[in-house]
Amino acid sequence: MKPQETKAVSDPAAVKLSLAQKIGYGMGEAGSTLSFTMIGSYLTVFYSDVVGLAPAVISVIMLIARIWQVQTILTVCITDSGNFQYIDIS
Repeated sequence: MKPQETKAVSDPAAVKLSLAQKIGYGMGEAGSTLSFTMIGSYLTVFYSDVVGLAPAVISVIMLIARIWQVQTILTVCITDSGNFQYIDIS
């Protein structure tokens, strides 16, 4: 059997994914989303029944968490897209 040759791709965005790869990535994301949804649903019930918070307060807590998550994602996107010089501390 002949080993497959791999070619370096200069533009990763130009790589086309097969249907099986797309389904695989989609299934991984579906599992991740399902787990986060289940945890969020449980936290809502926990905060209201056990802790005794009002639903409005729970909504504000969840909103702040989502805003923080978006801010983190935007920060990563901005820093990854820039041509920043890394400082060598050694």
